[in-house]
Amino acid sequence: MSTRPEKFIHQKEATAYRHKIDYSTSLYDAWIADQSNEDMMDLDENVNAAESDPVMLGSMLGPDREEMDDFDDYDFGDGELPVEFDLPNSQENSTETDDNNSFMDEEPVPTFDKLYMFIGLFIILFQRQYLSEVAAEILMAFINVILSYTNTSCPKLPKKLSILRQHMGVHVFEEGLRRYVACKKCHKIYTLDVLLANQQTLCHHTEFPYHPSSAWSAKLCNEQLFKNGLCKRNQQLKEYPYHSVIKGLQIMFRRSNFYEQINAWRYRQQTNGVYYDVYDGEMWSEIKGDNGETFIDDKHSIQFALNVDCCGAIYLSILNLPRSQRNLPSNILLIGTLPGPKEPSNHQMNNYMEPLVKELEELYKGVPISDDPSSPTMRAVLLSVNCDIPAARKVGAFTGIQSFCACYRCDRKFTQLPGSTLRNWVGAEKWKAAKTPQERERVENEYGTRWSPLCRLKYFQRSRQVLLDPFHNLYLGTCKRMMELWRRMVNPTTGKPLLTKDHFTEMQKEAEQIELPPGFEISKSKIGG
Repeated sequence: MSTRPEKFIHQKEATAYRHKIDYSTSLYDAWIADQSNEDMMDLDENVNAAESDPVMLGSMLGPDREEMDDFDDYDFGDGELPVEFDLPNSQENSTETDDNNSFMDEEPVPTFDKLYMFIGLFIILFQRQYLSEVAAEILMAFINVILSYTNTSCPKLPKKLSILRQHMGVHVFEEGLRRYVACKKCHKIYTLDVLLANQQTLCHHTEFPYHPSSAWSAKLCNEQLFKNGLCKRNQQLKEYPYHSVIKGLQIMFRRSNFYEQINAWRYRQQTNGVYYDVYDGEMWSEIKGDNGETFIDDKHSIQFALNVDCCGAIYLSILNLPRSQRNLPSNILLIGTLPGPKEPSNHQMNNYMEPLVKELEELYKGVPISDDPSSPTMRAVLLSVNCDIPAARKVGAFTGIQSFCACYRCDRKFTQLPGSTLRNWVGAEKWKAAKTPQERERVENEYGTRWSPLCRLKYFQRSRQVLLDPFHNLYLGTCKRMMELWRRMVNPTTGKPLLTKDHFTEMQKEAEQIELPPGFEISKSKIGG
């Protein structure tokens, strides 16, 4: 049988490429050998010249000996020269794994030329999207060979990708970053290392493990988690990136002025009966710590506001900070981004809240400010959940506005205004203990609530700390609509509209006397105009 022409051409080209690689390798080895011989000759000349000068000899042997000790842990290959910059003492350290809290030690970033910075940043960004870490390190070694044939003064790339991240400063953004594998059907999240260790490619989540029927209790999700059923890194179909709250706070506490900023509210000017900010509310000083004392009295304590945006961002803002700094991007803790394209429905949101609640439980008890156990202890609590109506119902585990219990602050008969914390707790526990979908539905219809990981936070009262939605209620015209309705309604006693021009004039005078906080302006439009 004759060989196919295209196959022969491919074999011929492959053979030619192998010859080129072998030839290039031999040239490279010869060049390295020449460089090594020249360096040894220069060293011999310097030593001979220094034998008559003890000071010069000491300056040669001392620092060089220390520098060579620093490179003992590195393998530069046969005849390969050390790079021109100092590498970290441990190349084997990498960024945080999915299920531990070990982080790289920060190192000062050396000053490199522009070519080094460009190549390094390109490799990091390219690897994040297309390559495994092993493949990226092979690419780095290949680029080092290319650089050796050029006349550029660009330093060599390190052998480890983790060290390159440190040099680029990118490792700071990855400290505390965990990547979970998310099921695209039920939104159950898994630690990648656990899946790889067990070679688990399918979702094993069971929605009703205690269902009386074995057909339900043994029913697994069985959704595929990896592309083509291959349990490998960078092959997951959906990923939930989560950034550690603890690590984020530790990084913020490294700032020179962060401690002063989170305690500036203690020295604010106060006026009796005037509420300027969240500090003046009851909840701010109502939460107690494990020791029974007011939580916020500790000057290393933090109170968070949780936000879930419609684009899928989950982030925390630090309420201790002044209002002018509270929502700056540099002061926001981006916790995670929900995988798309479809958002989780109702109780599926609990899966993404689980890692956050675990860390909030730790922060309530206290965590060292740094990796040094002897450092001061920082504490944090979740003071409020600030979302629009749909997101607030999912995060707070309440039923929607079209349910029988549309309002989570009162019962469905609307006979009381303050929310009943006990009622919410009972409903949440009954929902969690429900064994069938029908039982869950009955609990939702009766109590208007579901179970959420937030229920594990002993200080968190969902009916009080899941806030009303000011954006959709105030800024999108609810107040204006109510006023227009009252203008058309007639008072049965007087026969006049409930709101007249005289009322609007009086309201405008009252509004002009309101003293607004800094950063706010009075609307130019007149009330009733």
